[in-house]
Amino acid sequence: MNSRRMTCCLLLAVMTCGVSNAQTTMSKDEWQKEMQDNTKLRDDLKQQLATLNKDIDDLKQQIASLDHQLQMTKDETMALVGATAEAVRAFEQKLSSLEATVDNLARMSDADLVNHQADLRQAQAQKDALMKEKIAALAEFNRRLQAIQQKLDSLKSTLAQASISASHETIYVVKTWARDRDCLWNIAKKPSIYNNAFLWTKIYEGNRDQIKDPNLIYPRQRLKIPPAGSMASNEESHRSSRMARHHHK
Repeated sequence: MNSRRMTCCLLLAVMTCGVSNAQTTMSKDEWQKEMQDNTKLRDDLKQQLATLNKDIDDLKQQIASLDHQLQMTKDETMALVGATAEAVRAFEQKLSSLEATVDNLARMSDADLVNHQADLRQAQAQKDALMKEKIAALAEFNRRLQAIQQKLDSLKSTLAQASISASHETIYVVKTWARDRDCLWNIAKKPSIYNNAFLWTKIYEGNRDQIKDPNLIYPRQRLKIPPAGSMASNEESHRSSRMARHHHK
């Protein structure tokens, strides 16, 4: 029995070693195959990188060639319009000054713009004069001049709307104090005007050309009645201190 048991143990040990060796050999083969695959992948990537680097170099050469052609075109254009470096600087200064003027006009209220119509006309004339210069054909200058014209057109449209509104504004003809108790306070309080006596300063501010003293208005004066809008800060400050009971003489 013992000899048989020993024989079985020996056979089992031999078989186990055989399986172990087979497994070791299989793992080594797999490892070698993986190394070969990784090596091939590395070589393929190197080849792809080399191809990409060549493509990059080709593109750089194309860009350099295009830059050179663009510069030649710019130089030819500058020569055609007689644009020396000094002329470009002078034109740039005039253009920048005009842009600043137009931007200032664009920031004005409609009422202020009405009072600066001459500035708007002058800006348009300056823009037209710049457009007549050959140097205005340069792409960058031409683009900026077109942008200026768009702003000028917008300002003209705003001015036209303001003029239409002004032509339809309400006019109030002042009556007497003795019979009608007309003063700026009472006029503003009328339901047909503001229905708010505290807005009397709007009438005053809108008629400064003919009202020198808000306490003095006269029968038959034709007062412009501006839109009510919101109460300005100066109106708020007068709410309690000045009730504006302006008497006629």
